[in-house]
Amino acid sequence: MVPARQVIRILSEFSFTTYITNRLPLRGLYFFWSVLPRFAVSADGFIACLSADFAYWTSEVFFMELRHLQSFIVVAEELSFTRAAARLHLTQPPLSRQIQALETLLGVRLLARGRSSQVTLTDAGRSFLADARRLLTAGDEAREHARKAAHGQQGKLVLANVAALSQGVVSPLLQAFRAQYPLVEIFLVELAPADRTAALREGRIHLGIYPEGCLPQDPQFESQGLYACPMVAVLPPGHPQANPAEAHVEMDIHALAGDTVLVPPPEAAPGYLERVDRACAAAKFTPAALHPVGGVPNLLGMVSAGYGVAILPEVLVGASVPAGQMRRLRAPVPPFRLSLIWSGAATSQALKNFREVATAFALQATRTPVRPAGNPSSVGSAGGGRPVVRRSRLAQGHDAGRPRRVREPASA
Repeated sequence: MVPARQVIRILSEFSFTTYITNRLPLRGLYFFWSVLPRFAVSADGFIACLSADFAYWTSEVFFMELRHLQSFIVVAEELSFTRAAARLHLTQPPLSRQIQALETLLGVRLLARGRSSQVTLTDAGRSFLADARRLLTAGDEAREHARKAAHGQQGKLVLANVAALSQGVVSPLLQAFRAQYPLVEIFLVELAPADRTAALREGRIHLGIYPEGCLPQDPQFESQGLYACPMVAVLPPGHPQANPAEAHVEMDIHALAGDTVLVPPPEAAPGYLERVDRACAAAKFTPAALHPVGGVPNLLGMVSAGYGVAILPEVLVGASVPAGQMRRLRAPVPPFRLSLIWSGAATSQALKNFREVATAFALQATRTPVRPAGNPSSVGSAGGGRPVVRRSRLAQGHDAGRPRRVREPASA
């Protein structure tokens, strides 16, 4: 009996691939590979010697590749292996093997070869040619899509929005993003702050817009300033401060002493009461009374009916209030600020591009105010041309658009 090591040495010096190519039918490879290892169980090196050949033949024969389709299309167009090989920068034998491999995989003959090297398409070949072209086109498109996605030029982003801000803030932001990345799909959803944070953490949304004071205290999130506008007092008709001639003059919040302040309930506007409390505390002002009203439209309606006044961000008021019935509140009442939040672990290039557009949007807003739709009287300059939108800061020392990580508050 010949030792196994001697068998391995002899076979290693023999061109096994050439023998398989010339002597064994391609369809016999399945049988060859399934039976032969049983005779060489103790010869691990022999199996290793064959593994490279097996990998080559399985990839060449039993799995269709785009290069097989390309080779077949060129041969079908040239109707000559010689001309097709020259066009593909191949020699003729590898090209013939690719076509044979494709025919073996499909189980049909695609080309009829004549004695004078003339090639004609069979019925199966003519039918497969149209499909091969479609598949090759689809492959090119898939490659292009992948490249665009890698550069953030294609894909999708899900943004959790505050619906009341859609027209005044989100719409111009999305217009700026779409102008640069028209193939990126944007999906807007409206979620409660707690659900918004959970969706960010779980990756169901990519970005969230949060008012200042509602930022999630989680170190895994990062944020940047997006938008800022003055707080305004919305006044009923006949109020002493509702003077159209002074519409562009900032008002002292103490002029609201004795008025009932209408506010949305906490469940409808989380964080709103805290913002009003901070604004009043900054000015050392205490409202006479607070009265909850559900929804901004209802709140403005009750103000118009004379039930009280409202303290709101200017961007929320828009065209629904006549000139003179909306007055900006002067310092020390702080402005209303919005922040853009995302997961620090996110790797989407489209997300990175959106953040860059948001940064430019925030900086542009400091020079060109974002106007509440349809209300020219609510825009313009107050106090010597101060813009409606100031540079947004998430905290002292953080400029608008500059990313920062949201960290847990320090313990007392």
